[in-house]
Parts: sequence; structure tokens; C-alpha cells
Amino acid sequence: MDNNNTNGQVRHTAFVLKKIQKQRGQSMVEYSIIISFCVMLLVYKGPDGKMVIVELANALKNFYNAFAFALSYSSTIMPL
Repeated sequence: MDNNNTNGQVRHTAFVLKKIQKQRGQSMVEYSIIISFCVMLLVYKGPDGKMVIVELANALKNFYNAFAFALSYSSTIMPL
């Protein structure tokens, strides 16, 4: 009787593992679709002919330059 119970547990475990592998495959397909959609959005040329990724990079550069300027412009007051 104990042997049949162990055999049933092995079959159940194999079934669960197959189900997990199918779910992993589905997740990979979903992530691939989302990533490809994001890449398509980033390389899209806007109405002015510039790519979105170039505009995003320029905006990040401008933000960083403004942040670095603000840090260098501020004065630190040291307590006595």
C-alpha cells in the first residue's frame, strides 16, 4: 500500500513540474512581446523626424547637467 502512495506522489510531482514548465514558457512569450513593443516605441520616429530614444537620451543629459550645476552652485554651510 505504501508503494502505491509513493508512485502516486511521483506522478503528481511530474504533473506539477510539467505545468510549471508550461507556465514559464508562457511568461517568456509575454515578456518577449512586451520587450519588442517597447523597442518599437523607442525606435519610432516622431513627427519631427527624431527617434524617441534620442529625445529620451537628450532629456536625461539635460536633467543631469541641470542637477550637476545645482550641486556645484549650492554652498554648504559648515557648523562651528
